Amino acid sequence: MVLFIAYIIRNNELYDIALSFKPLGYKPVDMDKMHMTILFVGDVTSIVRSRIIKALSENIPREVIEKRLRLRVTGLRLLPDNKYTHVAVTVEPNRDLNEIRRLIKDIVYKIVEPRDRFSFLPHITIARRRDPPDRFCLSKAVKLINMVAKSLPKYITAHELVCIETAVGGRYIKFKIA
Repeated sequence: MVLFIAYIIRNNELYDIALSFKPLGYKPVDMDKMHMTILFVGDVTSIVRSRIIKALSENIPREVIEKRLRLRVTGLRLLPDNKYTHVAVTVEPNRDLNEIRRLIKDIVYKIVEPRDRFSFLPHITIARRRDPPDRFCLSKAVKLINMVAKSLPKYITAHELVCIETAVGGRYIKFKIA
């Protein structure tokens, strides 16, 4: 099962924006699944997952786990650059975010080497589609992004830091870091 460490995002405005991409084949991310990934770990066993959660719980201060991060929204874009299957809200990386990511990486690397495939681009995926859009759909998506980007909030709040595990079939489990 795939594991990643993320901050929970609760924002109705982002969900409403995601709904506007539905006619183009993008499915909005459920409100209770909206998050900002800090570190993508990859496929791990339940034993490794438990070791990671225990290590994070023992080594990350409670105030960091529960910290509410105020993040400045920088835009709306399609990701990844070669497929355009995700509509994502990008946020400005800041000192707190970078320090939390560094701390988490240091802890996790002692247990397993994460499959953190991309350079860190802080973002919240708000909608996704299974297959890349054709050129016509992509053109419409870009136009829609330019239109709805004006209604993005200036700031969003990242809430609690958690471990999230996903599996084939859409199963999604949040594990508290206590």
